[in-house]
Amino acid sequence: GTDGLVVFDPGMIHINEHKPQVAVTAMLQMSPVKTSVSSNPTPANLDLDYRDYAISFEFTALDYTSSDKNRYKYMLEGFEKGWIQSDGYRRATYTNLPAGRYTFKVMGTNSDALWSEDVAAIDIHVLPPPWKTDLAYALYTLLILGILMLIVRGQMNRLKWAEIQRRELEVQVDKRTRELQEQNKELEDLSKQLEKASYTDQLTGLNNRRYLHQFMESEMAALGRYPEEAPTDSDKSVTLDISPGLSIIMIDLDGFKQINDEYGHHAGDLALIQVRDILQKCCRKSDTIIRWGGDEFVIVGRHSSRLGAEKYAERIRFELAQHQYQIGGGNVARLSGSIGVTMFPFIPNNTDTLSWEQVITIADQAAYLAKSNGRNAWVGLYGSRRMTSDDLFERLRSGLESLIERGLVEVTTSLDTAPDISNNKNQIKA
Repeated sequence: GTDGLVVFDPGMIHINEHKPQVAVTAMLQMSPVKTSVSSNPTPANLDLDYRDYAISFEFTALDYTSSDKNRYKYMLEGFEKGWIQSDGYRRATYTNLPAGRYTFKVMGTNSDALWSEDVAAIDIHVLPPPWKTDLAYALYTLLILGILMLIVRGQMNRLKWAEIQRRELEVQVDKRTRELQEQNKELEDLSKQLEKASYTDQLTGLNNRRYLHQFMESEMAALGRYPEEAPTDSDKSVTLDISPGLSIIMIDLDGFKQINDEYGHHAGDLALIQVRDILQKCCRKSDTIIRWGGDEFVIVGRHSSRLGAEKYAERIRFELAQHQYQIGGGNVARLSGSIGVTMFPFIPNNTDTLSWEQVITIADQAAYLAKSNGRNAWVGLYGSRRMTSDDLFERLRSGLESLIERGLVEVTTSLDTAPDISNNKNQIKA
């Protein structure tokens, strides 16, 4: 060479067998906060709060033969599942670590890829924000319990106040009754008002079950004045649409319990009032709307036909489902109806085989079929003239599927497919 003779002997080259120690430093906001070396038997500890959203680790292998050839691998235990190779880059950064405990581990090699025997480690404890601590959750629980207690107390006060009002009303009625003993005309007027109140649902203003008993007695008497038609060949069908009768539509609301549970009984009351308005909008003036139970309604139509009843059932189903129910506090809920349809008499021109109470039970079974086969639908059940058995109601309870297969009971529905009857045996109650 220009400066002399250079001699190179490969036999004099030795592999670097020094297993280096590794040092790691934790950095917060570019400032070192904790350092650990692999020779330390226990990792260093570092606590972070929820505001320390970014932490970096700088590490190096303590071997300076050819430091640019040193290689590293690291892992944040509890956050990463395996080692991450870092050829020459000596920094790892993590942001927004969830609350919990982690351990940052790092290993390094010397210039001849010989790995260190020990790892440098730093234990990290990320503290949760104040609103996610155990104390915060305990306070949340106490707050919820307090709210529930207030709700229960409010309901008890409401019942107590209602009882006081009821007693006061009884006192006033008794006092008024004594005052009107000598005034027969005024007493008669008051009696009529009380009678009307007993037939009316307090919340919706609709007629109640008691009214239905009186109403059906007069309607059955009117049906009895129609001459019974002798069956003809055409009567082999399930029923004649022109036969005089009453349509029975049973409506069971879908989703009403959820409104009560989530928003309270006041919200449920508001929803029921809107359901009443929808039913009055859909029905004729001659129809009788009954609030049957908590979330059940019955509609009795005079001089109705099957097709007419089904048309009303479909309209009611559509209106109930598309309406947005305002339940207070700016909240909006959805309801739908599972609707059962039938006719009284259940057997055309035969009012003796089944009572009107039993026919309403059949309508309730039809509503149950609609609910159990998808909800937001109507199902109609109709009897045939050929059904004359004295134990017909028992047969309907225990063998509805068989009666349908034999053509003695016909099923119609708004569902895309025929309702599954097999899973609804013994659902008609006595």
